[in-house]
Amino acid sequence: GGGYDTNQDNDPVIASDSKGRAIYVVDLLTGSLVKLFSVIEYPDMTYSIPSDIAKVDTDGNGKVDRLYVCDMGGRMWRFDIGNSDVNQWTAKIIFTSNLSSSDRRKIFYPPDVTLERDSTGNYEMIYFGTGDRESPKESAVINRLYAVKDKNLVDKNPQTPYTENDLVDVTSDELQNPSTTQSRKNEILNQLKEKSGWYIILENSSEKSLSTPVVFYRTAYFTTFTASSEAQQQVGDPCYVGEGTAKIYALKYNTGNAVFDFDLTNDIDGTVISKTDRSLIMGTAIPSGVIITFVGGKAVAYAGVGGGVYSPQLSGTSPLIPMTWRVVF
Repeated sequence: GGGYDTNQDNDPVIASDSKGRAIYVVDLLTGSLVKLFSVIEYPDMTYSIPSDIAKVDTDGNGKVDRLYVCDMGGRMWRFDIGNSDVNQWTAKIIFTSNLSSSDRRKIFYPPDVTLERDSTGNYEMIYFGTGDRESPKESAVINRLYAVKDKNLVDKNPQTPYTENDLVDVTSDELQNPSTTQSRKNEILNQLKEKSGWYIILENSSEKSLSTPVVFYRTAYFTTFTASSEAQQQVGDPCYVGEGTAKIYALKYNTGNAVFDFDLTNDIDGTVISKTDRSLIMGTAIPSGVIITFVGGKAVAYAGVGGGVYSPQLSGTSPLIPMTWRVVF
């Protein structure tokens, strides 16, 4: 990524960035520049890109052919780099979180990407959250957790990127609300099937996604940080963040529903799974993202938080996930 522009430290940001508006592809053996995606070639690159980049092999041939990265304008970029001719590589904005200047959501971390298939064919599902890493105490911007389907396989440069209007707002988690009628649940399930993804509005003041999410065993893990009310009042001291609240979200990757029984106040036997079970307070200070690794042939998860390490619950622990099979008798 091109890097961070301190223009983004202004509140509000009233001018376009002048630095970091680029993506560099470099030969790792020689250091020579293979391709520069920049504002010169793509005038819409008006925001800096400090994020790492998600690299995807969409066709399973062992080579990266797709890049995803977000910018300080809350936009998701897609770069198609599968063609052997570098001059045929393309870039486009596929999603924008901010519909007005008052939204001001920023994305500092790369998405996680899953490869999906439905009746329309193959597509990618992109998971990411918003939050200003340079201003963790800020409380005016209402941030989001997103899951966006990238189905623009034919039209390489759509006229308008996806917005929240193309997604399903699952903030209230009606699917797991016992008072929701079956007809309403069916309506929501149809929307999730037909629309281009889902999103959750983070309802706590100052709550931000400040790490990379990860999807494992159909569960999307996000971590968030909410500054304490004391820290939010310390506007003049940028170095004082305070302990705050670190949360982990474990969400069904295709619906945004709660996966585990995190909230034991609404039941004692794990039979009630609802909106409040989506997240769990796991400590203080700004947490890392969830890291999945394998120990002794079993998957384990870790997240750093408040000077310690938290081990989140997993939906499965096998290192092998069956994708297909064949009959041999």
